[in-house]
Amino acid sequence: MLGLELNPRSWSAAGRKAFMAGVAVFAVVGIGSTSAMAKKQSATSAPAASSQSAVRDVTITGKVAGATVNADGETLFGTIRNPATLRSADIRIGARTVKVSTDVTTGQFAFRIFPEDVASGRVNITVTPVRQAGAGTPEAFTFRAVFPNRRVDAIINRVTFGNTPGLAQYIAQIGPNAFIDEQLNASSNDAAFLATQPETLLRVGQREWEENMGLQEWRINHAAYSQRQLLEIMTNFWENHFWSIPKDGGLIYAQVQEVRDFRRLAFGKFSDLLAASMSSPVMMNFLDNDSNRRGAINENYARELLELHTVGVNGGYTNADIRAIAAAMTGWSLERVDDTTSLVEVRKRLVFKYKPEIHDATDKVIPFMNLTVKGRSGAEGMNEGKEIGAALARLPQTRKFICGKLVAHFVDESMPQSVLARCEDAWVRSDGTMRNVVSAILKSPEFGSPQYTRSKGRVPFEYMVAMLRAYGLRERADRDMSWSFDRTLLEAGQDLRSFSLPTGFDDESGKWLSTASLNGRLRNTSSMVVNDWGLNIDYPAMLRAQDIRTIEGAAAYLLSLATSDRFNRAEYEAVINAIRGNDGVLNWQNAWDVKSGLFRGVMLSVNLPSAQVQ
Repeated sequence: MLGLELNPRSWSAAGRKAFMAGVAVFAVVGIGSTSAMAKKQSATSAPAASSQSAVRDVTITGKVAGATVNADGETLFGTIRNPATLRSADIRIGARTVKVSTDVTTGQFAFRIFPEDVASGRVNITVTPVRQAGAGTPEAFTFRAVFPNRRVDAIINRVTFGNTPGLAQYIAQIGPNAFIDEQLNASSNDAAFLATQPETLLRVGQREWEENMGLQEWRINHAAYSQRQLLEIMTNFWENHFWSIPKDGGLIYAQVQEVRDFRRLAFGKFSDLLAASMSSPVMMNFLDNDSNRRGAINENYARELLELHTVGVNGGYTNADIRAIAAAMTGWSLERVDDTTSLVEVRKRLVFKYKPEIHDATDKVIPFMNLTVKGRSGAEGMNEGKEIGAALARLPQTRKFICGKLVAHFVDESMPQSVLARCEDAWVRSDGTMRNVVSAILKSPEFGSPQYTRSKGRVPFEYMVAMLRAYGLRERADRDMSWSFDRTLLEAGQDLRSFSLPTGFDDESGKWLSTASLNGRLRNTSSMVVNDWGLNIDYPAMLRAQDIRTIEGAAAYLLSLATSDRFNRAEYEAVINAIRGNDGVLNWQNAWDVKSGLFRGVMLSVNLPSAQVQ
């Protein structure tokens, strides 16, 4: 069968060599070799054959005698001599036999080892060339199978929004802890992302629906393309924790500023994050504190401040505590000012304003905090709310509640007690500095351990961003990606523009695995990842750059990107069949046939269960 060779002269030897060099890295650091798929014939300094024979018809690239393979699953590439006479190859892997395609120019073939192929810590492989004249001589290989450290897998899926080509190699190059520190310090070189001028995506001053789409696109681009991935994950975490949306117009500037504040303070003290949320015009509007005044106390914000933002529903407070805190927050309000930046109409903008004339200046007693706040008048009245916010941030109930959410997010929803203890200890030692707190979680022995790896499902936003990152999908200059992204989130149940519950979106993955949510995300993502009308997509060029020339190699590569190289045999075989199409034959010399086959493979890859988990 012909290989993927639309233009053989265009295949990059340098790109092939760099890509192949990364394959060994994947096996060492624990992702397997599929994400760096085409570990090609000239790209390793190690002897190609795994036996003592000087010349063999069959070689498996980069695997010498006694070499190891990833017991979690690994894709292997090889070559067969005299490729012009080849029709295919029969490969026996453990107890099963598969027929794979071969490239008539290079003799390249590819196949996947799965965990079920491992017996007694070994994998036995026999490759039989099938030529035009009939079956050739079988050649046998035996490799040791070892289970890898899964920490890099956890880093890719929890410390970033998802896999990208070369990410595992980079983590291995500098070391997992060094990568975590780089992310915690937001010191990754983000020049390439910043050069795209992401701030210009914000369509401030335009019509309201355009401003909302601009905000959406701004969010997407930061999450998908910034090298400072953990900063973006934490920004997203705090935005969801302190969830708010406008009920009135004129708050787009405040929404943008709120996200900027969460990004700026993401690794800082929790008390500062809480203070920023307390004075956010969007929050004031969303939870009605703009209508909270002396003589007409509105308890909405005070209740959610306790239940959702600080001590949690079991924090020990009563209605009397809620009412006292609400009274202290009177005067925290909004005012409308002229929006001088509007380009399309005369309108007003809502901004925060403290109004001492509506503040309740009496003393407030908050029993569950063992706190009495002295009443103050004039501009000093605002300090009552600030004092309560600072005291809430110091409470052990707050520490326990926030640590529980962070551990559930980064490690497991069962919130292992050992990790919670490390989180709380780091909180106490650092006065609630999130850089220290998150570091304690990510450097705990439990993070990346087998029982907590791939134990969480992706929520729709995480899933969509992961697919953009996996395939390097970027918006065309003359198109707007936010529409298709927004439609997918809406149908999957994660409406970032109008979700009205103050709880924010549930971080429990099981909540997002309902049929309705999955149907919404899968149907629309399938369309988006092959929408070359709106995105810059060239999957044939992507495979050419990696010197992948067979259907099996293409299927493994597409899956490796979507799943961080952790997929099962049924998924692999399904993607192979999808690329082949209904007639089972793919004409590799027909550009449209190749493009259509790869589109089918990508659409299925992003829909499979292994692409939904992290």
